[in-house]
Amino acid sequence: MYRPFLISVALGFGVVATGASAQDAERKIVECAAIVDGTERLACYDDLAAGVSAEARAIAERRRAEEERLAAIAKAEEERQAALAAAEAERQAALAAAEAAREAEMAIGAEQVLAGGGRAARDLESATFTVKEIVKQNRRKAQIFFENGQVWQLKEDRPFRVRPGTELTIERAMMSGYKVSGDGVRRLTRVVRVR
Repeated sequence: MYRPFLISVALGFGVVATGASAQDAERKIVECAAIVDGTERLACYDDLAAGVSAEARAIAERRRAEEERLAAIAKAEEERQAALAAAEAERQAALAAAEAAREAEMAIGAEQVLAGGGRAARDLESATFTVKEIVKQNRRKAQIFFENGQVWQLKEDRPFRVRPGTELTIERAMMSGYKVSGDGVRRLTRVVRVR
């Protein structure tokens, strides 16, 4: 049933006309048909077709060149997408790290204000904040309002000459509590967070 069809296909490819027997043509077609991989199978048929004429060879070569061009475009797009995905993953990781650092900074001293607060800051030894405002309660004691919303109270009666916009560092004291340092603070001064 298939033999007449295969022979006619072989004749169409010109295999018989080039001197090969009909059986050889049938065998080559069957071999091509038995190939599982679609690309390899198509290449096998292309090789058969290339035997027909120079025009058939030229058509097969143009198609192969176009396939290679499209494959190169697809590969470049895949690489571009992978690079974009990697850059986005890196950006997300940086955002997450910055958010974790911000949470830790906001948590420094929180145990003095909130029950159970300060958990995120356990490993954080110090944090630097920008002064928004200083409210003096008397000549030497003051409350420091930072731009991040934290408010710290000086615990010691010491001169404190700090202006808004100054960066101060809150750091853990040796035994417990916190101390403040920075420009305008002559020596480490103990502080307590009030908000």
